[in-house]
Parts: sequence; structure tokens; C-alpha cells
Amino acid sequence: MRQKILIIDDSPPIHELVKTCLKYDPVDTVDAFDGPAGLNSAAAAAPDLILLDVDMPGIDGFEVCRRLKDVPQICEIPVLFLTSCAASRQKVRGLSLGAVDYVTKPFDPAELRARLCASLRRKQRHDLMASRIMVDDLTQLWNRAYFEHRLAVLAGEAKRYKHGISCIAIDIDRLAGINNRLGRRAGDQVLRTIAQRIVENSRLEDTISRVDAGAFAILSSRLVDAQALRFAERLWLALGPRPVMHSEMTINVKCSFGVASAEATHAPRLLNDARSALGTAKGSGGGRVVMFRQCAQAIPAAA
Repeated sequence: MRQKILIIDDSPPIHELVKTCLKYDPVDTVDAFDGPAGLNSAAAAAPDLILLDVDMPGIDGFEVCRRLKDVPQICEIPVLFLTSCAASRQKVRGLSLGAVDYVTKPFDPAELRARLCASLRRKQRHDLMASRIMVDDLTQLWNRAYFEHRLAVLAGEAKRYKHGISCIAIDIDRLAGINNRLGRRAGDQVLRTIAQRIVENSRLEDTISRVDAGAFAILSSRLVDAQALRFAERLWLALGPRPVMHSEMTINVKCSFGVASAEATHAPRLLNDARSALGTAKGSGGGRVVMFRQCAQAIPAAA
């Protein structure tokens, strides 16, 4: 199986040297010659590894790495830094941003190839494990284990950069009744359809997980308080009440929402806070959006 490396470096000779080092390996390369192009290519190409130059004009490699780690869909791509500085302080900075390795220029081609191949092998093992333990089989969303992992990452970033994060808990109202009346397959179709609608109406940088049998959660960085509430309102309008088709049946479905925002110090209880608001929404009839500790902002279900 061929893997893909994104090379972000402002020096064309470096690109050619890397390609020469890997010419006998099952690897394809994607070229980007500055930070913005590299960020765009990472999102579009979804590479298995990013080889990133530290010293670039404009946006340097450290800032590119920080931005890469802010996007859930690409934050797990390993980054290997290229730098002409051998100082340990710079290496520590890069590793603290999430890089997996460093290669110092001028480098030995054999060493570069060995480090690249080692990182690709680790990525391959990571993907295999993630496909087994981090993804919900039914909906293909992230599962609870990944949600907890991502919450810890976002909490660390919130503390470092002094911003908040939010969680939207979503529950399908009366899913157990659908399973009892129409069968488990109908309930599974409802779950898959709602999951897809959530993805279609969320931002690229949001982390969407199935956290319980009929419950989903969305983590959003830098989207807090009134902004998070408005996001939940838009989702509520997009999700329903809307019918779900299964075989020849039309299943009427509505969802309840709980919204919570937190600074980094309160992030570990974010899901519990969102679920508390969700409980208020469901307890008042369902089909509502409730902000944690702001129940007066509940949005009534559509008639």
C-alpha cells in the first residue's frame, strides 16, 4: 500500500533530494513551498507524514505545525521537522508543538530516509489501531475514547492560548421506542442518518463523536457561550424534526441539545455540563436546545 508525504519547504532542491531518497519506496510526494500552501495541501491531500521546514519566510514551520494541530481531521498526521539549527531549545519547541522527529540540515540522505520510513511505519500502526478502537463502527464517527483524547488536547491548547472550548451534547429523542416498535435495524438507520446530518452541518475543525447508544457530542474550540448556542440552534433547525427513511417506512425523528462552554480549568467536566443541559431539554419535552446554567434560553420544539 502506497503512502503519501507532504513536503513543506521553500527550497526546491530539498524537494528533489527527498524524492531521490525515496525513489525505491512505495511513497508518493506532494509539494508545497510555503506555509499557507502547506496548510491547504495538508487538508486536501490528507498525507501520512508531513516533512516541514522550520525556517520559511512568512509563516514559519512552528506556526504551521501549531495550525495543523488545531484541525481535528489532520491533527494526527505526524510532522517531522527539517531545520538548519541544531540547538536543543529549538528541537524542544518543535516537539512540544507535536512534531515526532527532527532532521538537521545538512543531512545524510540515508539518515533522512530511515527517519521518514520509521515515521511512516508508526503512522501505519497508528491508523490500524485507530480504525479498531477510535471509530464507531455503526456511524463511522469518532467514539467516546477519541472524544476523551481530543478533549484533553483541546483543554491543553485552551490553557496555552487563553481561549475557551464548548461541547454540544445531542440525543435522539425516544430512540428506544423506535427500536421497540420498528426493530433494531430501523434504529440503526436513524443513528446513521442523524450522524451524517450532524457532519454535513458542522465545521471542518469540529470533533464529532458518538459517545453513547443514542447520543452524540461535538467539541468546538474557540466557539463559546452565545456563539456555541447559535451553532447548536442551527444544528437543531437542520436536524429536525425531519423524517428518516428506512425500507419503505418514514420515521419521524427529533433531537434534544445541551450546550456548555468552559475555560481550560473546567474543561474536564465539559461533557457532564452539556449532558446536564441536555437532561433539562429532554425533561421539558425534548426537541429543544438548552444552554448549561442558562435554561431560560431554551428553544421550544417546533410545532
